Amino acid sequence: MTDTERKIAAHFLKLAADQFSNHGCNDFDLTTIVPDQAERDKLVRAYFEWNGDPESYYESRGRQGDYRLMDFMAMDFIAHKLENELEDENV
Repeated sequence: MTDTERKIAAHFLKLAADQFSNHGCNDFDLTTIVPDQAERDKLVRAYFEWNGDPESYYESRGRQGDYRLMDFMAMDFIAHKLENELEDENV
């Protein structure tokens, strides 16, 4: 992706995250996209550390060790990551 495309993607993810957060709790089952449990663990831990609430990481675990975020949480975090990549590359 170009820098402009990543900026646009991050912008729309932030808008969507804001809208989705007003729709109630919409669990996003990470197992469908991230089948590797270690990778899910890494992603969810990173989200809660970024969010300033690392202790909530343990509460995010569903039954049988599946990790769940709400859809808006994933959108906001990925938007943040895209923006950070752009900043890091343009320094």
